[in-house]
Order: sequence, then C-alpha cells, then structure tokens
Amino acid sequence: QENVVEVIIPCSGSKYESDNKHYRGTAVGVSEDMNMAKKIALRSANTNLATDMSVQITQVAEDYSGQTVRWTNSNYRAKFQDNSQSVVDQSVNSSRTICERMTLDKSTGKYTVYISREASSKEVFTRLNESLSNDEEIRVNYDYEKFKETFEKVMEQRKNE
Repeated sequence: QENVVEVIIPCSGSKYESDNKHYRGTAVGVSEDMNMAKKIALRSANTNLATDMSVQITQVAEDYSGQTVRWTNSNYRAKFQDNSQSVVDQSVNSSRTICERMTLDKSTGKYTVYISREASSKEVFTRLNESLSNDEEIRVNYDYEKFKETFEKVMEQRKNE
C-alpha cells in the first residue's frame, strides 16, 4: 500500500495521557494567525484537563459519599461541588505545558499548534483537602483519612486503565 503513510501527531501518545500521578489535557488549534492557533489549542487543552479532573473528583466524591451520611443533604453536596470546581479552576490555572509543537502548512498558510498540559494529582488532592477542611459546613463530617484513601483508590484505578 504505497499510498498509506503513518501519521505522527505531536504531543500525543501514552506519555501525554492522564495516569495515577497526573491529570493531562491535550489539544490542537488551527488558524491562519499563529497566536490564535496557540490560544485555541491552549483553551482546548485546559478544557480537556478540567474535564478530566472534574470527572475524577466527581468519582471520588461519589465513592466517599457512600461512606458518609451527610451526602444526602443537597446543600452539603452543592458546597462540595462548589469547592471542587474552585479547585479544578485553580489547578488548571497553575498547570504546566509539557509539550508544544507548531507547524505551518505553506499551501494554506495555516498554523497548527499541538499542546499538552498537566497538573499533579497530589497538588489537586492537597488543594481539595484544604478547600474542604476550610468549609465550616463540610468540615463537621469531613474525614481526611477516609477522603485521602478514596482519592488514592480512584487514582490507582487509572494506573490500570
């Protein structure tokens, strides 16, 4: 098959996927304007990173809630979700770029930017713990050890995926 060629995509592959130690978000941006291509890729990578974190934190919250009585209280659940969203936002803002590549298609004049960003799951847990510990309503029934154990269990499952 002489018309078939392998396509190598920058900033992709297993080393750019989330695992039990890091949340990662990867994306591509295309534009005739170089800076716009980068902005598109960066925004999309951050969105992917935030989505990954949110999904995992929701899983942790659900698993943890199965062990606590207060989770049935909708106000408690809403406060937990607010705290989680704040942590996700902070973590995305402090995430780092681990790969960035740019290409220019001379035939179209379009730039393509590939970006991969990451945040440490340990830092996310620390932020989440601080946020939950500082909320008076949540703190009443918050069990640090149980929450940490649940978080680590969910993160460990990622290693086996």
